[in-house]
Parts: sequence; structure tokens; C-alpha cells
Amino acid sequence: MSTKLYEGIKFKSNNIREVLDQLISIKDKAKQIALDSIKDKDLDLFINCNKLLEKDPFDISREMLTAMDNTHSGIWRFVPNIHFSVVIYPTVEGDIYGYYFDSNKKEYRDLLEPFYTDFHYQNQSDRPDDISNEEWDFRCAKWDELLEDRFKETGLSYEIVTGESFDIWEIEDKVKSIIGILKRDKTIEDLGIK
Repeated sequence: MSTKLYEGIKFKSNNIREVLDQLISIKDKAKQIALDSIKDKDLDLFINCNKLLEKDPFDISREMLTAMDNTHSGIWRFVPNIHFSVVIYPTVEGDIYGYYFDSNKKEYRDLLEPFYTDFHYQNQSDRPDDISNEEWDFRCAKWDELLEDRFKETGLSYEIVTGESFDIWEIEDKVKSIIGILKRDKTIEDLGIK
């Protein structure tokens, strides 16, 4: 089995309360990044592919927020991926390691970056030139120690952005703006106007 821990980090602080305060401090900015990342095309796909066009915008918004937190259920299709979380691994030595899940949003990483140093590891590739053999071996041993099974079952999970992060009215405003366009386009299509 290969190990690919691309988002492995070591927090600069050794104080768990300070690390938690740092994560709390980026929540509002991360939520705004997530909200801004939901584009009209994302809403269009979600509404049309889940056959929600005839529903009230409030109900569509509620469905979307529920879907964002239940993406593995298979009920909804084309759900915008806005999640951002960090799993924290405090050690008996006093160091605090972590692994982040960031919906592939560089802006999330930029918010988190001031609080950590890189601690990635991958056993299926050569050691990067800027990391010593000793450091690479240490990372291998440390991740083996920290990750007995699954990420969230061996550490403390802190959710920075989920569907529950949003006020339904924030999403409803975005949904209302696209519903009018979608209904207009459907009417034009039904009339056969090109």
C-alpha cells in the first residue's frame, strides 16, 4: 500500500488551545471563500440535475445545504464541494500535527498556511531534495504512529466550513438569482424560440 500524505502539516504552536484559536480565526474568511466559490453554473447543475426547478428557492437552498453535508449519500448530484476541515494529532512529545481537507481550494490553504510548516510524506516516490534522509525517515515513522487506521478516527477533527456554516438566506439569495434565469430559459425552450 502506498502512503500519500500531501497535506500533512506540523503546527508551529505546541499549544492545542492556540491551534484551535487559529482555526477559529479563519472560519469567517473561509466561509466567505466557500460562498463566493458557488458559481451560477454550480447552482444550475445542482437544480437541474436534481430536478428542483419547480421548488421554492428556500426549499432548494435547504436541499443544497443538506446535500453539502451528505455528499456521500448518493441522493444528490452535482453538489458544490465547499468543505474545509483539519484533523489534529497532538503527541505526547508536545508537537501538534495535522492533515487538512480543503475541497481543492488554494484560498483555504492560504488562510491556514501561517500556522504550520510542511510535513507531507509519500512512500511511493523519491524523497524531495530539500528534505534530508533523516527528516524523511522521521516523517515516515511519525505518520505511521499517528495514523493507525483512518484520518478522522485517530485525530481530532475540526470542521472549518460545511453546509451548516451558512445561513440559509445567504444561499437563498444565490438560488433566487439563478432560478429566474433558469425558468426564463425553460419558457423560451418550451416555446421553441431560438
